[in-house]
Amino acid sequence: MTLYDEGLDLLRERQVAFADRFIPYFYCSYVNHCFNLMNKQKRVYYEHGRIPDMRLQTLMVAPPGFSKSFLMHQCFDVDIGILWTRTIETVFQGSCTEAGWVGTYSKDGGVTVKHPGLAEEFAKGIVAIDEFTAITNALQQQHSLTFEPHLNSSLYGGHVHKRLASGDINYDTNVTLIGGTQVTKFDISGGLGRRFTYIFWIPSPQEIKILCNAVWDGVNVSADKTALGEYRLKLEQFQRDIEGIETLTFSKELREFLSNRPHFEQQIFRKIALGYELFNMDSIPSSVEIGLDSRCARLLKESIEWRDDLLADAEASQVLQIMQMRGGVMDRRDLQAVLLRYSINWSQSSYIVEKLLSLRKIRYNKGGQLAVV
Repeated sequence: MTLYDEGLDLLRERQVAFADRFIPYFYCSYVNHCFNLMNKQKRVYYEHGRIPDMRLQTLMVAPPGFSKSFLMHQCFDVDIGILWTRTIETVFQGSCTEAGWVGTYSKDGGVTVKHPGLAEEFAKGIVAIDEFTAITNALQQQHSLTFEPHLNSSLYGGHVHKRLASGDINYDTNVTLIGGTQVTKFDISGGLGRRFTYIFWIPSPQEIKILCNAVWDGVNVSADKTALGEYRLKLEQFQRDIEGIETLTFSKELREFLSNRPHFEQQIFRKIALGYELFNMDSIPSSVEIGLDSRCARLLKESIEWRDDLLADAEASQVLQIMQMRGGVMDRRDLQAVLLRYSINWSQSSYIVEKLLSLRKIRYNKGGQLAVV
């Protein structure tokens, strides 16, 4: 059994709902983190004459209470995380300012003291932030107005350089960032938005019922620490096995599959395929070609759809999906009542509905109901 399937089995035994659908994207981020560290050392894979940044920064977007933090902890928590190992440091962080991420200096009795930021302290590790809004909010604060370019450079390329009165901050980092945020708080654009791959989930009524049952099914279900320990040892061996890769290529089939996407997105989707392929191998050969099977194609299709929906308009996409799940036609009052279950209050939902009407994404039909156009 491959690491891909064995990890999912561990989570199924814990009664983790929807692991098959969402956990593979965390797999891919983890695998690319490992590959990037190896490639920076061994220099086996080049793009345009340079060693590329192969990290896959990942952000899960879903309504409040729908498994964002839960799934992240199932993967990266020190006690139960299936992707936590002794060889790759992982930390969970609640909020973070520019100084907290990049680093800073302070004076202590006339002595200048350097305080490393997360990007330096975990330069070879994984930082998980339960609520990424803490980062996007910090970008707007007076004390962090230069945060975004430094965050961008740390997440892609990995070089951080900031000149302060107390001294220079200058280092390279290979930190991978995993985050979660609510749909109504999703606000990522420009260069920062291009750094991430996205998981986007608007639960259907049937999926909400599955989650309700899973909450009960998980009562008194403990993590199998023996099986988890054995799996983590296999992950450490996997990290060593990656070091045996000498060549990496991508298949023509994968190239054709991604051919209609912008070039910078193709780079992201190639990484998803890379993570999927390596984690599905019984053994890793010295020459690796990344192909495209049906399961990988499904992961890529979903990732492409999620990206398009989120970057177009996350709030609007959420409301349209909720309407389509219910046949595409709803009374306005019923729609707004349903949106309350997704933590969208009447004021917010009124604004979104009016926006969708003005954009002609929805309209009133002859019966006075809202209908998806």
